[in-house]
Amino acid sequence: MRRRNVSMLAGGLLIGLLMPASAGVPPKMNYQGILRDGVTGKPVSDSSYVVTVRIYDFPTGGTMLWEETDTLQTVAGLFTIILGQHTPLPAAGFDGSTRYLGVQPNGQGEMFPRVALVSVPYALDANRLNGKDETDFASSTHTHTVTTNEIVNGTVRFEDIGQNGAAVDQVIKWSGSAWIASDLPAPSDNSVAQIKLKTSSGEVSTNSYASDQLFTLPGGEYGFYPQIRGASSASGRHSATILGTAGMDPQVPPTSYTTNISLRAENTTIYARQRYVTSSGKDHWIFLLVDKNTKQIVAGYQAPDHPCCGSSGDEHDIPHPFLSFDRGRCQVVLVDNSILPELKSQVTSRKSLLEVVMEDYEVDLQSRPQYRPREIVEIDEYGDKPGEILRRIPTPYWAKFLIERDEIFLRRRLVTTLPVDVLYCELKPKSGVLAVHVSANRRGDVAALPTSVE
Repeated sequence: MRRRNVSMLAGGLLIGLLMPASAGVPPKMNYQGILRDGVTGKPVSDSSYVVTVRIYDFPTGGTMLWEETDTLQTVAGLFTIILGQHTPLPAAGFDGSTRYLGVQPNGQGEMFPRVALVSVPYALDANRLNGKDETDFASSTHTHTVTTNEIVNGTVRFEDIGQNGAAVDQVIKWSGSAWIASDLPAPSDNSVAQIKLKTSSGEVSTNSYASDQLFTLPGGEYGFYPQIRGASSASGRHSATILGTAGMDPQVPPTSYTTNISLRAENTTIYARQRYVTSSGKDHWIFLLVDKNTKQIVAGYQAPDHPCCGSSGDEHDIPHPFLSFDRGRCQVVLVDNSILPELKSQVTSRKSLLEVVMEDYEVDLQSRPQYRPREIVEIDEYGDKPGEILRRIPTPYWAKFLIERDEIFLRRRLVTTLPVDVLYCELKPKSGVLAVHVSANRRGDVAALPTSVE
């Protein structure tokens, strides 16, 4: 592509700098701007641009206090750049004196004039507290003894308590005359079992596109009972049956107890959630069914256990939870778990993890992250499941209404490879969701500076 070197008056790209969103304690500042074509004034096409940013103590000449080179990415001309992301901003450089920002596009000299860094309104009082000057408060090195009467109940946190001679895994114990550090008492056989067994929940979902979908329920035979709900914006009809007929001969029921559920949705999305007894949960599993043409997610499964857990088969017999779908039209995807913390941060009492995925995310079918073996720890009542035996334990009383045997094995095995028809991909927010987030972070357009692009 032809290269265009530009100046303030020549055609090129203009960088509109916005005021800093924050100048707080973290050694970083968030700047936003807009890249515009210098001839048409329209936002540039989406791409990446390399710039070098510097901070000086004078509007011209002076001393350079900080420098960093970064690549910014535009979306409809809008960009965000984090100053200090690669080279921390010097705390001593912001002592109340005016500082100036200089920008040098890749392949050009630094643009002029430099931009003065100013405070956002409430930061003008950042060196005061409720109108009081810093001299009105005690120094951090000041020693002051706090008595019991001065401590408000509920205000002492774990981090406020010193080690007091305690070793690793010790607890606080009352000796009869004082609190001391003590070892944990040896647990009984039944309490050991309860440490290893717990309850978790998982869910499955389908939308109107899938119409009628048969799933393996999370937890299998150790599940309690599925709960059904529609999407938060549900307007259509839906139904659920424990023994569905999708992909099955309705006249020939399965010859063993089923842990399947059939979901049908009309102009809406339906979710089924089940709580179950488990001994696993180390690795999370999110399976999605994706239309190969539209890239739309049409069905999903999420649980801290693989779909085969609690069934009579293993991960080879039940490689994924989808029992009926058009294999020529749909693709089974296992989601890379690196995005799991981001997903969980958006879960509320009214919006489940799978609902977050189905409504706000899409599968990046071009991504190919490295698959790392995942662990399955499973309850084995009869001693015939695959994997190494972790422990043989008595069945805790609270779990006996689902587990018949008085003693059970806990077995562990690794899923080292995935079936050839299951893709391992990353999730990404939907473009519409990104646009909302970007729009919410904008501060408005201000004076622009030029740069160049190839």
